[in-house]
Amino acid sequence: MEQEYKIITSDGLEYGPIGASTLKQWYLEQRLRTTDKVFRYSDNRCGHLRDFFDVDSWEHVDIIQPFLDGRVLILVGDITKQRVDAIVNAANYTLRGGGGVDGAIHEAGGPEILAACEELRRTQYPEGLPTGEAVMTPGGRLPARYVIHTVGPIKGVHGARDAELLADCYRHSLTLAVRQGLRSVAFPAISTGIYGYPRDEAAAVASQAIADFLTRDPSLQEVRLVFFTQRDATTFLQYQVFPRTG
Repeated sequence: MEQEYKIITSDGLEYGPIGASTLKQWYLEQRLRTTDKVFRYSDNRCGHLRDFFDVDSWEHVDIIQPFLDGRVLILVGDITKQRVDAIVNAANYTLRGGGGVDGAIHEAGGPEILAACEELRRTQYPEGLPTGEAVMTPGGRLPARYVIHTVGPIKGVHGARDAELLADCYRHSLTLAVRQGLRSVAFPAISTGIYGYPRDEAAAVASQAIADFLTRDPSLQEVRLVFFTQRDATTFLQYQVFPRTG
């Protein structure tokens, strides 16, 4: 029988009893952090998530399917663990961190990322980064050398421009990568979390924008699309519009 645990988050919220398989799933979805507390019912032991589990072994990457002759890879994994030149952060306009992917990247990368974002706010974007635009900072402690921050649209706020602005996130991020001479970039599924963009619609917009860019520019060798779960990746594969060239 599977061991049962209770989770106590840094916000003081408690969840349980839940099994180890659910803990793993929540961790991969970035709903849990290694610093969250865990209580094991069988022996009344309490500690951090990493004290109970080898979370590094959970952070593997499953390559599901390539497109565009292998230049685009669809993965299930943790974007903060991607060993690429740059990862893309689904940031909010403040550039000061937040929840989900944004918070996970800042936590994993350390204070250097926030310091660089604060400097961008001070010198270039005092009112915040506009939706669809992108900026680059160092990657701090991340395996990636750089983080490209882009602000996705909140579904419905921009009306008919939603798709255009979401495509801009991908186009502008890829443009920054090329200007920096980078060869590999990893994206999350921008705007599909709390910003409410339907995953099926986002899949078509993202894949079209990436395909159009890579068709025109041969310098980028690898673009990874990293999903939290197999279900998210499967939805993307169902609705993507990459040309079938390999």
